Amino acid sequence: MTVVFKDAYKTYDNRNYYYVPNEGVLAWRNLLKRIPIYRAAAICSSGEIGLFSILPLVRRELVLVDHSYGSLKVAMMKYILLEIKGAEETYRLFTRASENELLGEVMKLRHLLPDRVCASDVSMVSKGAQYRYKKEWNNIPQKLSKKAVTKLGRVRFVHGDIMDLAEEGKFGLLYISNALEHLNRHRESLIIRIEQIESLINPGGYVVIATHPNDNYENKLLAKRGWKLIDSVIFDGSISWAQSLYKPPVVA
Repeated sequence: MTVVFKDAYKTYDNRNYYYVPNEGVLAWRNLLKRIPIYRAAAICSSGEIGLFSILPLVRRELVLVDHSYGSLKVAMMKYILLEIKGAEETYRLFTRASENELLGEVMKLRHLLPDRVCASDVSMVSKGAQYRYKKEWNNIPQKLSKKAVTKLGRVRFVHGDIMDLAEEGKFGLLYISNALEHLNRHRESLIIRIEQIESLINPGGYVVIATHPNDNYENKLLAKRGWKLIDSVIFDGSISWAQSLYKPPVVA
């Protein structure tokens, strides 16, 4: 198996990236476990939300998109380690191995990354990264990582922004992490292009969104457009996020 990758916008690269998410893997899992997920799309970020919250529930395909080659590099290496080393050994590398051992394994396998992603100057192992890996991965149940390994063949990676998903067809689930207020490569806030986001969703499909709990602007706008709030939880970690499951209106 190899990483399936599409570079939808080669001249665009956001320099921001994450080693681990600042959201709760299990919080997302609990929101989603009651709904059927056939095709899903998600912002890739560091990979954990896609691989461990969503992928174990996906029946057909998961498309992970990100505008940062750095984030894709971090996420793809986790994917490759899971594929080649398995769930238990990958868990050990991120929770108990030394930085030198993890770096050694990454360097051995980095040739499996797509060239453009591999060329990113992001290093999986840098100051503070190992501590953050250990803290995050210790909270991921082994049964989720083992389930993810059995479904890695359903994952595709795309470099681009959410609007590039239009070429991928419609999805039953779209995961958006703090993206609506951010600018895309055209310097447009995605909240003003909400119709295009709605067009990505199958009739009866869902969107999961992470926002600051006290930021009511987006919630009010979505409610005004007819988005139905199904459920919401707050992840009380180093940063608190409101994680909400919505059903958008059907687009004609």
